[in-house]
Amino acid sequence: MVALHETRCPSCNHISLSHDDLEDWDYVQLESPQHLLHGIVHENGFGHLVRINGREGGSSVMTGSQLMDFWDRLCRYLRVRKISVMDVSKKYGVDYRSLHAVATGCSWYGLWGFKLSSGSFGITPEAYSKAIDSLSSVPLSNFFPHSRSPRNQLQNTIAFYQSLSRCPLTTIHELFLYIMGLATSNSVQHRVQPTHKKKVAYDAHYQEEKWPEEELQRATDIALKILRAADRWVATRTLKAVTSHPIGSPQLVDYCIKTLGGTRTDGMVVAVRCNSEMNTVEYRLVAHIWLWLTC
Repeated sequence: MVALHETRCPSCNHISLSHDDLEDWDYVQLESPQHLLHGIVHENGFGHLVRINGREGGSSVMTGSQLMDFWDRLCRYLRVRKISVMDVSKKYGVDYRSLHAVATGCSWYGLWGFKLSSGSFGITPEAYSKAIDSLSSVPLSNFFPHSRSPRNQLQNTIAFYQSLSRCPLTTIHELFLYIMGLATSNSVQHRVQPTHKKKVAYDAHYQEEKWPEEELQRATDIALKILRAADRWVATRTLKAVTSHPIGSPQLVDYCIKTLGGTRTDGMVVAVRCNSEMNTVEYRLVAHIWLWLTC
């Protein structure tokens, strides 16, 4: 909280100034790893969310979503009128606000009601929303021109996740939403509804049909038995062909194989990799280690 007798707010210059280095102070607070959450609330009801240090920021206790839930409840309790935040978070060098918006229709902060107020270079909220919609609707088929040339790294990666998904992935939106679901262990599924009406799988464990537990276990045991006997990398197509007769249901075969990665048995684990040369996903039983190779 910023009281009247204190200095002017370094985020919006509210109240009087008594320091010459408020800008330096603000940057020090912004980069400080010593706190989980740094927020400022003025007595006039306006405030600023300066920084959140979740798991990626060094927190060993709370996630970023848990901290935002706490901040949201605190602001509601204090009857805060409006909160500003500068969304500068990045994932692998890319603005996370754009990645999250393409996948879910809003930025990560948008899950708690934050909306774009002003963008870089005078971009309006309407222009930003239109740009996100355009990116989200780009067909994945655009990355696969009708050519006989070998697939590149990007094409192999897209094909890899398409082969894992239980539902067709046809647009950038669907691909990003699926990958985020895998990475966040269903957290996206609980908070966000897809921007399209088409049903999209959020994780590799999506199940369209409810098979009896013993039937699922039997199918898994058959696949494990085949991998144990092969003792080498087995392509998805080959594994499906070999397991289809003893398992029977094509849907059950497909579900079993796509959820096979990471299954442990007798001190071994099913490893999964994408063979970029053969353009296929392969499975193998390996000892004691977890192995996941992407394209």
